[in-house]
Amino acid sequence: MISAFEATILGFVLNRPSSRYEIMKAFQDTSFYWSGSPGAVYAAIARLQKRGLLQEGTSSRTKTYEVTTAGRYSLQEFLKVPIPAAKLLLDPVLLRIKLRGLDHLSVAERIHFYQAQIEEIDQAKRIINTKRHLNPQSKISQQLADLALDQINLERELIDGLLSEALMNQS
Repeated sequence: MISAFEATILGFVLNRPSSRYEIMKAFQDTSFYWSGSPGAVYAAIARLQKRGLLQEGTSSRTKTYEVTTAGRYSLQEFLKVPIPAAKLLLDPVLLRIKLRGLDHLSVAERIHFYQAQIEEIDQAKRIINTKRHLNPQSKISQQLADLALDQINLERELIDGLLSEALMNQS
């Protein structure tokens, strides 16, 4: 399985064969989640190439990278798996990363992902509600629980809208 960071690189390169510098700049210019430090990006590119998920391109003077068939498959498999409720609460960025890449899946695969992720979101809401009742005297704990619920509800609304749109496109 690939990491979210590696999946993001594959997603960038799948959209357009890119040089190491272009990939690093894409992180710095478009990502809300990582700064794209050259060392981290370049090391990940080397790992992906070593694993056969990226290959050197042949179309330009500058060394570029292209996603291999195995790389496309790995990215798609990564994208299909919903974020479990407990992990969603700890790192909501993972869901946002996956949502940005779902265009690499078929409409049917996206629908399946949305439906499965909604179940995980609903489970995350139950976790929050259970934990918020453990310390009702703490005002800050209650406010943090409310904040977490607001965030998870917004994510649910977003996915509900994406699911509706996908279902309409499936027809």
